Amino acid sequence: PRSQPEVCLTASSNPAPWDQAASLGLNVLTALLEQTLDDLEERAARYLQTVDTSGSDAADREITVMLHTHLASDAKEARGRASGPLREYLSAHLNLYATQASGASAVTNAEEVSAADRDALVEHGLARYLNESGLFGSPESISPIVNRLSKAGVTEIGCLVDFGLEREHVIECVHELGKLQKSLVGTAFEGKAG
Repeated sequence: PRSQPEVCLTASSNPAPWDQAASLGLNVLTALLEQTLDDLEERAARYLQTVDTSGSDAADREITVMLHTHLASDAKEARGRASGPLREYLSAHLNLYATQASGASAVTNAEEVSAADRDALVEHGLARYLNESGLFGSPESISPIVNRLSKAGVTEIGCLVDFGLEREHVIECVHELGKLQKSLVGTAFEGKAG
């Protein structure tokens, strides 16, 4: 490599890795799986403050959030198109989000959950991803969450676009991400969405 690669520490609902990343001068890689956007804002603010007080420049740090994403020129079409594949994806990965979907600190083993409860958890997860924890719509319709992420200190969005959609829909999403990226010129995300 021509230069030292940037190092990220993965952090989510537990504040300790955020603090550790700040004290070690590392970037943060996070997601909204086990935390809300409000939680992310709080943890990012604390991380950036700790970076600043440690003598480093917070402007040199990156906070990357990974979000499941499907964009199309028509927001309603994008959300409708993503619902089925996302539902199947979440059902196949129930163990990964059982904690956040149930809202409980102790979770029953996902294999022991009844079919009706499993369906309820998947539907809860689907609603959460579509409405709070992902980017689903058009570049214009998702701008409020992108702006909120920017204000929270997030500097990069890692868009997870392949969760079972048809190939042409994934490619369309990539094109729409290009439009989103162009609209972010002059913001903290300039050149980084995608």
